[in-house]
Amino acid sequence: MRLRATLLALALAAAATPAAAAPAAAAATAYPSVVATCDAGAGAVTARTAGGNGYLPPNLAVTVEFRYLQGSFVRAGLVGNPAPKAPVRVNATTGPDGTLAVGGYTRAWPDAAAHEFYTETVGATVTDRATGAVVARPHDGTCTVDRRTTVTLVCDPATNTITARAAGVRYVERETPQDPPVAGVRVTYEVTSLAQPVRNDPGFSTTYTAASHSVPVTGGAWSDTGYTHTLPEGYYLAREDLRVKVTMGRVSTVVGRGRRGRGRRRRRRRWWWRRWRRRRRRRRRWW
Repeated sequence: MRLRATLLALALAAAATPAAAAPAAAAATAYPSVVATCDAGAGAVTARTAGGNGYLPPNLAVTVEFRYLQGSFVRAGLVGNPAPKAPVRVNATTGPDGTLAVGGYTRAWPDAAAHEFYTETVGATVTDRATGAVVARPHDGTCTVDRRTTVTLVCDPATNTITARAAGVRYVERETPQDPPVAGVRVTYEVTSLAQPVRNDPGFSTTYTAASHSVPVTGGAWSDTGYTHTLPEGYYLAREDLRVKVTMGRVSTVVGRGRRGRGRRRRRRRWWWRRWRRRRRRRRRWW
C-alpha cells in the first residue's frame, strides 16, 4: 500500500508540474494554390485561391485569371469531358501578409446526381495589375466526385508494413456508344511518404509513383493490390499519403480517383508511468 501511495503522489506531482513554455513558432508561409470544389448538392463546380502569405507582396493590387485545364466524367454509361470554359479574371488585393483569397470561377453542374464520376482541374495566374507582370502561378486545384471507387491503406503493426488496395464497381462505361463496355483499366498509385526521425526535428517527404497496373474488369467490377511497403524503423513519425488514378480507353481518360493516408507515430510515455508499469509487473504476485 505504501508503494501505491508513493507512486500515486509521483504521478500527481508530475501531472501538476507545468511544461516549459515552447518558443514562439515562426509565422507560417504557404505558396498560393487553387482550391477546387465539386459540390454535387449545390450543383456547381467552383474554384478559389488560398495561401500566398510569406510569398506574395503585401497589399498588392493583382488580377487573378482562372482557367479550366482538364476534366472528365462518366454519365449514363458513357465517358465524356466538361465543355471548355472561357478564362475568368478577377481583380483583388493581397492581404497585409501576402495572403490571396479570391473566388470567381463557377461552372453550373445541374445534373450532378446523374454522374458516377466527375473530376475537374483548374489553374490560375496572378499578375500585378499595375505592370502586368506575373507574380505567381498557384498550384493547380482538382476536385472529384467518385461514387464507385474505393481505396484502402492497411497498417500491420506485427509486420511493420502498409498495404495499398483499390477496387471499383459499376465500371460499365463505353468510350463511344458503338464501343463495348470497358474490359480493363489502368490503376496508378502515387505516394507521398513522410518520415520524421525525432519529434522536434523537421521531417522529409518524397513523392513518387509506387505502382501502375493493368487490371481486368469483370461484370463491371475490379480489384487490385497496389503495393506493400515496410515502414522505416526507429522514426517518431512514418506516414504515407496515397492518391490513386484510374484510366481507360484509347486516350487514357481518367474515370476514377481516390486517396487515403495512414501512418505510425511512436508513442512515448512519461518516465514515472514506465517505472510504475515495470514495478507493478515485478510485484503483482504480492498485490
